[in-house]
Amino acid sequence: MDFPLHDDAAGRERSRLGGLVLLALGAVFAWQALDLPFGTAHRMGPGFFPLVVALAVAGLGLALVIAAPPIPGGALPLALRPLAMISLGVLAFALLIERAGLIPAAFVAVLLSGLSEGRPRPWGILLLAGLSALASWAVFGRGLGLPFTAFGG
Repeated sequence: MDFPLHDDAAGRERSRLGGLVLLALGAVFAWQALDLPFGTAHRMGPGFFPLVVALAVAGLGLALVIAAPPIPGGALPLALRPLAMISLGVLAFALLIERAGLIPAAFVAVLLSGLSEGRPRPWGILLLAGLSALASWAVFGRGLGLPFTAFGG
């Protein structure tokens, strides 16, 4: 099977590693969603959507693992900068969401995650962080009516 998106060993290894991460995350969230009432297709329970999305994520991860051809000579070294910056973004979101509100928490999370690039573009990252934060508030705070405050807890 040809894998045209990544002709180099590094790209194939990233695809395989990303697939494994998606597969693991999908499996964990599907397992957690099993504790919620599933309901039926006509009257969906609170566990219906999380389980379906988790299974879809796990399926996409499995497809990536299967589609990426093997790497001759073994695995490549782990890139620490993206791992550290994205982890910091998630941690910052968790620490800020209750204290600072959804908009600052989402802004900081996207900003830190954007710094994981080799050559980050500051204006592009700031624009993406701002738009993502506003979109998060619009979708989750206003659209879905979840109990998130925009600023401050």
